[in-house]
Amino acid sequence: MVRAEKYGSLRPESKDGVIMITADIDEKNALRIMRELEWLEYDSSTSRILIFLGSSGGEFAASWVVYHTMKKCNKPIEVRCCFAHSAAVLILAGGTKGRRFIYQLHLNKQIWVHRANTRRQQKGLLKLISYPLLMACIVWYNRSLSEAIGRPMKRIAEDTKNNTHLSAGGAVAYGFADDILPFEQEALPLDIEKFQLVNKETGDIYKSI
Repeated sequence: MVRAEKYGSLRPESKDGVIMITADIDEKNALRIMRELEWLEYDSSTSRILIFLGSSGGEFAASWVVYHTMKKCNKPIEVRCCFAHSAAVLILAGGTKGRRFIYQLHLNKQIWVHRANTRRQQKGLLKLISYPLLMACIVWYNRSLSEAIGRPMKRIAEDTKNNTHLSAGGAVAYGFADDILPFEQEALPLDIEKFQLVNKETGDIYKSI
């Protein structure tokens, strides 16, 4: 597990550009995240981009666009993840290698990868395109994950098809994250007493250990 002595303070620093992602990643949120990424990249007062991630997923196409925006950034992008399900896993994997962290929580399902739900995807960015193009989007998603974590695309496709669930340790072993962070409430850029991190799909409330 990563400690402050290894990476310095776990709290955001004044030169960090912070982006919070705690909602589903749909077309609207993807555009917001892209604008923030592009603004922070050209902001001379920030030395790195710090993404706090806790999302139950969203639209695969929207996450894929955010992922490629992250890859085009010249500044290091550090991702600190509480949980990432479905399309949100691509955001975690898209962080700068060596700077993708996941918090240690009381859960065996912090990471969840699965195949795209076609009905859900057609409500967003893909609602006007054909089914074959939707299938192509799934291939792009699997290929992007494969490139990001260095696992064969065939293995990624099998695991997404089989609904794979991973704990923090499992996420590091698989390659989605590089190391585990201790969950320190004071390190989060929010008022923890007024904010609860809730997984909308399961109803779980994520707390420190």
